[in-house]
Amino acid sequence: MNQAARGVLLLFIIGVCHSFVGQSGSTELLRLETTIPLPDVHGRIDHMSIDLKGQRLFVAALGNNSLEVIDLKINKRVQTVRGLAEPQGTTYVPASNRVFVANRKDGSVRTFDASAWKILQSLSYGNDADNLRVDPSSGHLWVGYGDGALGEFDQSGTKLVDIKLGAHPESFQLERNGTRIFVNLPQSRKIAVVDRKTQSVLESWGTGGPLLNYPMALDERDHRLFVVTRLPARLIVLDTQHGKHIATLPTIGDCDDVFYDEPHRRIYAIGGEGRISVYQQRDSDHYEELGRIKTVGGARTGFFSAELDRLYVAVRERGSQSAEIRIYMPKSESLGQVFGPEFRSYGARSWSVKLPWEQASNSSTATSASRLLRKERYDDFTLSPDRFDSGASRNARHPGHDHTCTTAHHKPGT
Repeated sequence: MNQAARGVLLLFIIGVCHSFVGQSGSTELLRLETTIPLPDVHGRIDHMSIDLKGQRLFVAALGNNSLEVIDLKINKRVQTVRGLAEPQGTTYVPASNRVFVANRKDGSVRTFDASAWKILQSLSYGNDADNLRVDPSSGHLWVGYGDGALGEFDQSGTKLVDIKLGAHPESFQLERNGTRIFVNLPQSRKIAVVDRKTQSVLESWGTGGPLLNYPMALDERDHRLFVVTRLPARLIVLDTQHGKHIATLPTIGDCDDVFYDEPHRRIYAIGGEGRISVYQQRDSDHYEELGRIKTVGGARTGFFSAELDRLYVAVRERGSQSAEIRIYMPKSESLGQVFGPEFRSYGARSWSVKLPWEQASNSSTATSASRLLRKERYDDFTLSPDRFDSGASRNARHPGHDHTCTTAHHKPGT
């Protein structure tokens, strides 16, 4: 491809992306696919879990004292389990087809047969049983509870370990390829690092000032921990190897759930202020907020399934707004998808283009592109077609818009 042809291709790409950015706002980052009504669910809705094989979503309706079961194949609620005591956390174990529900009011963790919906057992943890997680290596479960502890128990209901933390644990995440648990302790403004093998607290990391660190997500591959605080509202990125602070970014307020979308290399922070903050992970050290998706005030919990490529957001009843589950699909069309196999055929090659913008100034398109590049301070675009089909591809961002057009690896000018 000669220099002139490359220039024409680059200008065409810029024009297409400019059009995409101009026609779509932050709403295009997540497309609302459908809404599932829960008309008789009242009060606050807390956390969720999923049955991937059966495609069922389990919703802890704290204010309604119920567990709502949604069939995602037909997008309809199919079961309500009543008589719970302010359920907060829930998790599903496919091997035994059991659902575990942690309850705030009486501190119980109740186990249900996920077919007949009969209660099988109930474990008492005193008070405020909260988040639940399954250890992928042992199949055991962990619960955060009380004034500050993590409890481990097996699926038959035998308590195994209690690890004292000194403050009530909120969200916590288990390593899949290691033995550590990272635990948010908002009352002490710390993240505790627990070793589930030695059953001890290894160390604690501070938040660096922000308060109320409730939600947490883990990017284990890149050794990154994502912690969201509420006062002020910040997304904090830490290195899990040393506890070093990598980045701090503004985020939506009143966030209670945050998720890492590894295929798209994105982070979703769901906030009760009525927005979802969407971030792009450029690399393990660099992050950018792409936009905020409007939801409803009070909608601050959800669940992200990488396998189904869907984000589920709980909307609580408020005023004329009935309770519902909103299902969003991440949107990140690549140029390989837009232009088809002919464009993808360049996948084995990459090239750099520097256009003589002054010589092309008689072209309105070239002039527009020149202004765009100069405003963005990009002197040089390096096109890498082999990355266009990757969710990790670089993005050229147009200022003033919430949408990012996936185009090319750009080099900032000096």
